[in-house]
Amino acid sequence: MSRDAIRVGLPISLTGLFSSQGVQALDGVRCWVDDCNAGGGMRLTESSDPLPVHLLYYDDGSRPATAASISRKLINEDRVDILLGPYSSSLTLACARVSDELGMVLWNHGGASDAVQYGGFSRVVSILSHASRYLWGVTEFLINMDPRPRKAAILRSSRGSFPKAVAGGFVERAMQCGWDVVFDEVYESDRPEFASTVRRIRDCSPDVVVGVGLIQDDLSLARKLAMTDFGAEALVVVAAGVSLFGEEMGTLAEGFIGPSQWEPGLSYALDYGPTTAELQGRHAGFRESEADYTMAQAYAAGLAVERCVTEAGTLDSDILMETARRTRFTTFYGPFEIDPATGAQVGRSVPLVQWHNGRKEVVWPTS
Repeated sequence: MSRDAIRVGLPISLTGLFSSQGVQALDGVRCWVDDCNAGGGMRLTESSDPLPVHLLYYDDGSRPATAASISRKLINEDRVDILLGPYSSSLTLACARVSDELGMVLWNHGGASDAVQYGGFSRVVSILSHASRYLWGVTEFLINMDPRPRKAAILRSSRGSFPKAVAGGFVERAMQCGWDVVFDEVYESDRPEFASTVRRIRDCSPDVVVGVGLIQDDLSLARKLAMTDFGAEALVVVAAGVSLFGEEMGTLAEGFIGPSQWEPGLSYALDYGPTTAELQGRHAGFRESEADYTMAQAYAAGLAVERCVTEAGTLDSDILMETARRTRFTTFYGPFEIDPATGAQVGRSVPLVQWHNGRKEVVWPTS
C-alpha cells in the first residue's frame, strides 16, 4: 500500500504540572512540522515524491501512566511512523519503557534525567544534554572569574530522578574542583517550607547556593533566598533558565543563575536546518523576548528526525536508530552526537544564564 504522509505522534502535557513547558514544546514541534512541509516534506527511498508530515498528539495531563498509555496507543492503534517524547523526565521514562518494549525509536527532547539517557534503553535518541551535566558550567563560570575554592550548599527535591541527577552531578564536579560542599539536603516536594532551611544554609556561609526542584519549588526557594541577606557569590536554581522565572519573580530575579539548554543569542557553526534568525523571522515564539529552550529543543528533535529519515531513506526503526548512532551534525540548537551505546546526547554542553534588569543573559560559555 502506498503511503501518503509520514505520521508523527507524541504525548504532551497541555494540562497539569508541566503544562507551561508542554505547550511550548508542542509549539516547537508544530513549527518544525510547518517548516518541514513548507520545504516539501521528507523523502523516502520507496517514494518518488517527498511526503508531508502529519502530526498527532494527545494531552497526557502531566501523568507518567497516561503518557505511557498514549505512547502505546500511538504505536499500536494510530500506527505512527515517528514517536516523539513528552516534556519531563518522569514522563519520558515511562514512554521509553513502552518504546523499548514495542521496538520503536523514541526521539527524546524533554527528558534530561540520567535515568532516561543512561537507563539501559536501546531505542532512545536524546536531543538535550543529560541532567548530571546541567550545572557543570557553574564551577567553570566562577573559576574563570577567580580560581579559589568555594563553599557550596545544595538543596534538592526528593521527587523524580531529574533533581537527583542534577544535584549529584554538581556535587561531583564541585568536589573535583576542590570545593567544599558544606550543605547537601533533600526536601519532600509536597508544599515545602523553606524559611528554616534557608536560615540553616545561611549559617554555613556558602559562596554558592544551588536549588534543584520542580519549577514552583524553585520559585518558592528563590524568593526566600532573594529576601535573605546571604552575601553569597552565586544563587543558582534550575528554574532560572526559563522566562517564567523572571515573570514570577519580578525584580527579585536579579542576579539569579540557571541552566538553559538553548538561548537565542547563542551562535553555532550549523550545517543543517534554519538559523535562529530565520526561525525568529518565521515564528513569533522564537523571538528573543518569548523564546525558551523547551520550544527550541522540541523543534531540534524534529530536525534530528528529518535528518536521520532523509539520510536513511526509510522509517524502519532499526535503521533509523543505527543512522542516529553514527550521524553528527549541528543545528541552531547546537551539535548533535549521541553515545552509540546509550543514545545519550554527548555533543553539547548546557549554557548558563543570569538575570540582569529583567532579562536573561548568557554568562557561560563566554564565547
